[in-house]
Amino acid sequence: MQSESGKLPPNHLLLPAVALLSFLALAGFSYAQAAGCAPFLTVNSENSKRVVQGSAAAYAIQVSNAGASTQSVSVDAICPTPLQCEFSGLPTPFNLATGQSQAVTLNVNTPGALGNYSLALQVFGGGGSCLEERALNLTVDPNPVQPSASNEFFSATLSSDDAIVQPGESAFWTLVVQSRLEDRQFVSVMHGKGEGNLLESSTFANPDVFPLLAGEEKTVPIEVGIPPSTPGGVYDFILKVRGVNAQGRAYDVDLPVRLYVFSPTLSLQLLSAPASGECASANGGNATYRDYQIKNYGGIEGPFRVELGNAGAPFVSVDKNVLQIAKGETATLRVTAAPVMNAPAARSYYSIVLRYNDYAALRIDDCAGVSEVRGLEALGLREIVLPRGESTSIPFSVRNSGSVATEYSIDYNPQPIAGVFMEIDPKVFTLGVGQGLQGSITFLPTVSAPLGAPQDIPISIHATNFSKPVTLRVKIVADNRTSFLTIRPTSLVAVEGAPSQTAIAVGNGGDDALQSVVLAVEGIPKAWVQVRPSAQDIAGRKGRDYLVTFSVPKGFVQGSADRQTIPFGLVAASGLESVRKDAELAIIRPVRKLDAKVASVEPVTAPDGRTLSVSVKIAVTNAGNVREEDIDASVPFSAAFVATSSDRPTLEPGSAQFVTVTLAPTVDSPEQDVPIILRSTQGGQTTQTVRVPAMGKNPAGASSDNGLFLRVGAIVLLLIAIAALLNRRD
Repeated sequence: MQSESGKLPPNHLLLPAVALLSFLALAGFSYAQAAGCAPFLTVNSENSKRVVQGSAAAYAIQVSNAGASTQSVSVDAICPTPLQCEFSGLPTPFNLATGQSQAVTLNVNTPGALGNYSLALQVFGGGGSCLEERALNLTVDPNPVQPSASNEFFSATLSSDDAIVQPGESAFWTLVVQSRLEDRQFVSVMHGKGEGNLLESSTFANPDVFPLLAGEEKTVPIEVGIPPSTPGGVYDFILKVRGVNAQGRAYDVDLPVRLYVFSPTLSLQLLSAPASGECASANGGNATYRDYQIKNYGGIEGPFRVELGNAGAPFVSVDKNVLQIAKGETATLRVTAAPVMNAPAARSYYSIVLRYNDYAALRIDDCAGVSEVRGLEALGLREIVLPRGESTSIPFSVRNSGSVATEYSIDYNPQPIAGVFMEIDPKVFTLGVGQGLQGSITFLPTVSAPLGAPQDIPISIHATNFSKPVTLRVKIVADNRTSFLTIRPTSLVAVEGAPSQTAIAVGNGGDDALQSVVLAVEGIPKAWVQVRPSAQDIAGRKGRDYLVTFSVPKGFVQGSADRQTIPFGLVAASGLESVRKDAELAIIRPVRKLDAKVASVEPVTAPDGRTLSVSVKIAVTNAGNVREEDIDASVPFSAAFVATSSDRPTLEPGSAQFVTVTLAPTVDSPEQDVPIILRSTQGGQTTQTVRVPAMGKNPAGASSDNGLFLRVGAIVLLLIAIAALLNRRD
């Protein structure tokens, strides 16, 4: 079709009222390391949906706790007008224990919507310190126009001459359309259906969409461009002419079109076809493959594009995207079927199409079967801290990773630790394929429960024909409310990429001394933390400091944020006494900054009045947040001076020290400004400019002090000579 601005494919020319039938394109789950909430949460979500106007789109979302402690999670969505968003199956906010997951559905209603939209999904976690945000795409198509039952919109005829062309040429027809309505209508020309339809990408009409008045007759030229690489053959197509009346009803007329194209032949054949109904079969979690032998009997040798249609079998993949097959030669395509563990037992179908340009040279239809598999995913080894005398509930998750619905039961053997009561809810449950369950185990250690080393409680999850053992490691500590021990502070700061030291005070509120009190840090990688001393005695009503060094890797703080806060636990324990406190570690980016201020400038002069050097006293301050070591003074290479520092200090953040810098000229120099550079070995630096008087170079082998010594010596010798002369006269 020809428009005023040039040639465009027909699908750009249709009126919204006569749009083609919409289709639903479901996007699979995409896994993302949560840049915003790593390492606390991971978020799986469906990213794209396509629906018909007025329908609802449902996005499946799953939030999992990948951190080392329970997380409070909130989920929200920013929904543009006129879309309407709501969540189902969502308690907001909700708590997730380590390893626990929560499934949520975002429902988007589309009244009055049409076109492409972007929605913002927001997941908050990490104690409110992190935000995982991603865009969800939604395409809303118009409701398909229903063809009219009437056959009297218009009459359409096409010049009947068959076109005989070579690749690279164009074929032409003339279309005559006459209205049979008593009102105005709009007419458009489109390609019809057909495998390898040339009209799909090379049909042009002028004008592309045109009005047709009551009883009016119009003549429209039709052009079909033949791509240069079109294989030879006879091509029969359908040219579709559509009219739309004032009520939005459509009427179609299909006109046959035939093309004769002279070019080399295109002939691919499948040599080894699979037996009818015989599918490639694999168990969930395993893989199988099938090879197809393809021979080229034609003159066109490719390249042939390999298209895999696997909507019914998403676990199927093909080993090549492009094939090049010489005339008379054979090539092999390998298809691999690798179903996941929880794939349902069923037969799934797929297709492979080999295309030369836009033409289907060969189509293969086949299937893959998935056999039954039974599986289970459940909580693994965990260490649980139970305060004595308090009830503690531990959430757990179980998911059916098999391909059949299964009934499960949970029990523990042997009985729990003496003095500890334990309850599991639920004990018996049934899960369908891929379904999960959130349960809880409640512990109640009595005041007589023994303190000390962790103890293991074996848990067994039973199914019809298998069971899964799970070990819970339990450590009982003293009740925080009655413990003699105290810990402060609990809000700490560390700099990424540099050791950060903090003193944490542990106090003994009892009258008796506590022996070998240990301070432990939980919930932070062990490689990041060092506590000194590891243990020490604390007298009654006294406290002791523990030096805790945090070494957080560089690059931990992500994005544009200047800090990131992570929760952790501090535990102080001695024998049967222990206490646990929740704490926070704020991790900040390193800042290197030195400040300097000149306190005094004193010249050093010779007896003849010449200035030999200048002594500059400078106050240097570490204004950054990391340690600055071996701070030295220098001047630019171009300056005719040598800078000598009285000290090369090391400064902790916030500390300051005076440094005396001596500037001595290497040549006679006039009065001028000299920049003094103060730089640490880590790269922190600052510059102070000092005004110095004119100075002369000190003669080699002499100094102002040496000259004074010689002058004093000469005077003494003269006095001795005068005294000797007076004595001789007497």
